[in-house]
Amino acid sequence: MSKHLFLIGFMGCGKTYWGERIAKVFSLPFTDLDEYIESVQGRTIAELFVRQGESAFRQLERRYLYVSSRWSPRVIATGGGTPCFFHNLGWMKRHGVTLWIDIPFEILWLRLQGEERLRRPLLRETSFETLQQLWQKRCAYYQQADYIARRQPEDDEATWTAKVHATARTALLALLPGSSQQSKA
Repeated sequence: MSKHLFLIGFMGCGKTYWGERIAKVFSLPFTDLDEYIESVQGRTIAELFVRQGESAFRQLERRYLYVSSRWSPRVIATGGGTPCFFHNLGWMKRHGVTLWIDIPFEILWLRLQGEERLRRPLLRETSFETLQQLWQKRCAYYQQADYIARRQPEDDEATWTAKVHATARTALLALLPGSSQQSKA
């Protein structure tokens, strides 16, 4: 069974950005689950949401998440909702370790404006308050991650990068056979 580092967190937190960098630093393959689904399905996530609805998309997402158990060990960036449905979080923990990229909501809100807002199906007509409620709901799942890289408002880019890399290193060490590393960095 393959053991992966699963990156979880709210949309816009940088799972793909950090996943690519972590994979490069630690010489591992990287897969963005949403991009994988899009390539296999031949449609964007937004199109899948519109055509099938969120419930059908979440079932499809689970199916492709489970496919990752056949892949070599890697860094996997999940969708923002992936850990919140069908006991996916527990499945990810059994098939690797989870790392929450935790960004303050106010920063996420700013990142999710403009073109980014149009690209994401759950954002199209969402207010600040509605999105904050969704974020709070999902945080209940995210906080169960094995490891947490938490950005503070005062963190500059160098500090934040060092935090993410250090937490990822600790998480990846936990995947080594015989490791006694415990969670919650």
